[in-house]
Amino acid sequence: GRAVYQTEVYLHNGRLTSFVMLHNGNFLDWDCRLFHSDDNGVSWFDGGKNPWFDEFVFMRGAITLKNGHVAIAYHYFPISRDENEELKKLWNKKAWLLSSNAAYTGCGIVLSMDGGETFVRKPELRIEMKNGSERIWLWSEPALVQLSDNRLAMLMRKDGSGKLFLSFSEDEGM
Repeated sequence: GRAVYQTEVYLHNGRLTSFVMLHNGNFLDWDCRLFHSDDNGVSWFDGGKNPWFDEFVFMRGAITLKNGHVAIAYHYFPISRDENEELKKLWNKKAWLLSSNAAYTGCGIVLSMDGGETFVRKPELRIEMKNGSERIWLWSEPALVQLSDNRLAMLMRKDGSGKLFLSFSEDEGM
C-alpha cells in the first residue's frame, strides 16, 4: 500500500485541485500528484504529476493576490532518485527520509500571472537543516500572505530552534 498525504486544496474557476503526495510509509518513493474535482469534491480524477517538481515536495497555501495573480507556497527536499534508492536498501535499519543527505529545504512559490491557468516556479529561499552545529530536519510548512503594502510575507517553521523564519517579497513574488 501507499501512504497518502494531502497538503493543499484550492479552488479556481469552479475546479478543486488537491496536491497529494503518495509515499511508502517512511516518506520514501514519493509520487507528487494533482487531483481535480469539477463537482464540488463529489468525485476526483488524477490530473497527473506535479508539473513543477518530480518528487519530495509539499505544496502549501494558495492565495490570490490583489493583482489577480495566484501564488502557491511550497517546500521541498533536494533528494535525488539515486539517494531514494539507497535509503530503501537500508529499509531494515529503519532508514527513511530523515536519513537523507539533504542539506537544506527549499521554500518558495509557484506563481500564475494569468489568474491560475499556468504557473511558473520562482526562485526559492534555502534554509539549512542545522540548528547551530546540530543537524535537524525541517518541516518548514510555509504560510503565505499578502500584506496591506502589497509585499508577500512567508512564515516558516525552523524546527528545534523555537523560532519562526520570516521572508518578504517586495515585488509580489516576481
